[in-house]
Amino acid sequence: MRCLPGELERSASKRVPHTLSLLHLRAEMKLNVGISNLGISVGVDSPDEVERKVTPAAPDQESPSGYYVYGHYDANGTLFYVGKGTADRPWSKQRHPLWLRYMNNHLDGQYEVKIIADGMTPEEAEEYEATFMAKQGDRLVNWINMGRSTDFKLLDLYHTLRNANRKLIQETKVIEKTDLETAAKNYKTAVEKTGEYAFMDFEHGLVGQLLKEECDEFGRNGELAALDRLTLCLIKLGRVTEADEVAAAYFERYKRDLCLKSSEKVKARVDKALARDRKSNAQV
Repeated sequence: MRCLPGELERSASKRVPHTLSLLHLRAEMKLNVGISNLGISVGVDSPDEVERKVTPAAPDQESPSGYYVYGHYDANGTLFYVGKGTADRPWSKQRHPLWLRYMNNHLDGQYEVKIIADGMTPEEAEEYEATFMAKQGDRLVNWINMGRSTDFKLLDLYHTLRNANRKLIQETKVIEKTDLETAAKNYKTAVEKTGEYAFMDFEHGLVGQLLKEECDEFGRNGELAALDRLTLCLIKLGRVTEADEVAAAYFERYKRDLCLKSSEKVKARVDKALARDRKSNAQV
């Protein structure tokens, strides 16, 4: 049973005879406090409930009933993913990209499905999954996991630096029409400042390892909005060669932005300006 601290005695009184004293009640009930994907929970369990949670009935591995919690294990029997569901959900490969990366790059596509507990309601399965997952810490590939190891101080710094840089970009848009030179300077600063946070790794454990592998393979994202406005300003100022150089340097450093449609617009703008310059020079 889950309840708020202020509701503890009221909730308990509904489950035992009113003739029991509060002292007797506390002797018969067990207080539990937990932190999981569902948040912080405070509740009480009767002895029967405690025993049932500690020693659940053996789940049916072939035909699990109701809602159930399952795990994915590697060839050594090491758990790497926890989920909940019904029907054939445990065997589905429609998963988060990190699950797919781990399965394909580390397990050669080989893994075993085990039903951990079954015969539950949706609410019971959700609570069981969250509690079981939190005990595994950062050894899982689950993206939503309270047990994940995250450097929150570094994460806070990341957001602080990124938000300040994005604020500079937004504020600079206002002065483009009146002071193009200063706008170009500000956008160039924004591109440079992107490097202060774009390469931070604040996730650890298995998730952090997989994210790092992903960055090594596909590159990092930068602040494409800053490059977009910078190239626009430089071309208007007649500094086409500089626009081409900063764009090339940017995409070399932030390769993952090449996957964004906005990058095509930036490259097309620069290429068009270069072609126009070459044509103009040829006529001269």
